[in-house]
Amino acid sequence: EYPEVAWEDMCIMNPRLRSTKRLVQVDVEGKSVSVPTGSDVYEKIFQRTLPYFSRTLLNVDRDWNKVGNFCKYLHVLENDVDQNSVWTNELVPSMGKPSVEPITPGGVLNIA
Repeated sequence: EYPEVAWEDMCIMNPRLRSTKRLVQVDVEGKSVSVPTGSDVYEKIFQRTLPYFSRTLLNVDRDWNKVGNFCKYLHVLENDVDQNSVWTNELVPSMGKPSVEPITPGGVLNIA
């Protein structure tokens, strides 16, 4: 519900997320100039994937199937393992009803 706060919390927990972008002092024709280096790639990834997260962070079966199939593709998970027996939503804390409307009315797929 508060993406800016969530991003700051993530950067506090993992400072490397923000460390790619910094100002560097460079001498140009005898003058000291501040030049931005790196990129804000992690922040862009966070912002652009945010609409795909559910407010409760619960994963639906479709999500578990995608994760399981990708893990099998990477050979991290054996092909005969049922991914639904490995992952669960049991540890996700229960939450109340959101106090704000979705960022995109109707959700990402614009389903009313």
